[in-house]
Order: sequence, then structure tokens, then C-alpha cells
Amino acid sequence: MFSTLLKGQNAMIANGDFELANDFKKAFLNLNKTDNLYNKKKLYNEAIFLDLTDRTECHPRMSFKMEDRGGLLGGVIKNFGMGNQKVVWELDETFDIEFYFSTNWFDHSIEMYLDLKKELENSKNLYKDEKINFYDYFLKRLQVYNQIQPSNHVQLYKGVDMNKYQNKLRDILEPILLLK
Repeated sequence: MFSTLLKGQNAMIANGDFELANDFKKAFLNLNKTDNLYNKKKLYNEAIFLDLTDRTECHPRMSFKMEDRGGLLGGVIKNFGMGNQKVVWELDETFDIEFYFSTNWFDHSIEMYLDLKKELENSKNLYKDEKINFYDYFLKRLQVYNQIQPSNHVQLYKGVDMNKYQNKLRDILEPILLLK
């Protein structure tokens, strides 16, 4: 029974990731490329996405505002303890890019797998240097964590079809993955 409940919870979390991706895409497409802070805002939004989709909770925690989602079922959802809030995609002026990239992004279990740690570090550096995008890094993180199986990652993806999950996220995010 616990396994069934966990799979149901994880399906809801995955659906939350899809909603997050849709909101992220809208915020990204609304960024003004002529804004002097465009790159910082873009990176900040990507950082929120990477933070909230990391089941190990080891990605740097981002500070961001939340607002009520509203809707007819909003109060019911909130009463069940699931929250009824969504991210406000506004730059936190205290976001420090240098500090963000200097912090640890990985689950400590990676220390037992030095080749995979090197792959993940390389992906982080490629992302930092804008040679790959946030989604390429996200996929590498999923691949590595699926191999080393940190307990939170395994528990919170149990029952989720990873191919469908990745493909749906890619479908949602594709319009922004093609942009520089």
C-alpha cells in the first residue's frame, strides 16, 4: 500500500514539474533581451527550475517569492497540505551568479563514483560557460542520479516513467531550448 501511495505522490510531483516548466517557459519568453539584466534574470529562472526539480535537494536553494495559484479547488488543495502556490518569476536582486556557481550542486553520494562526479562537474562547467543549456545539465543530472541512486532521488521518482517524464518536459520547454 505504501508503494502505491508513494507512486501516486510522485505522479503528482511530476505533474507539478510539468506545471513548473510551463510557468518557467512563459516567464522566460516574457524576458526582454534588451534588458541589461536579461542574462541574470534568465540564469536566475533556470536556477529556480533546477532547484525545484532536484529530488536530492542538493542543488543550491533559490530564494524566490510565491503567490496563491487561486482557482476553484485552491482552498481544497491547500487544506490537504499540498499547497496552492506557484513561483513568482521575478529576479531576487540578491542573486549572486558567482556564488551560485561556486556552491555544491551534487548529492554527497556522488563522492563514491568519481567518474560520474567528474561528468556532472563537467556538465555544470559547460552550463556555466553556456556551451550547454540548463536542460542538457538537467538531463545529465537525472542520468547520473539514476545510476548512483541517492535515496531521495529513487524514492521521489519511484513509479515515474523517466522517458515519458523527460519527453514531456522537453516538449514543454522546447520553445526556449532553441533560444540563446
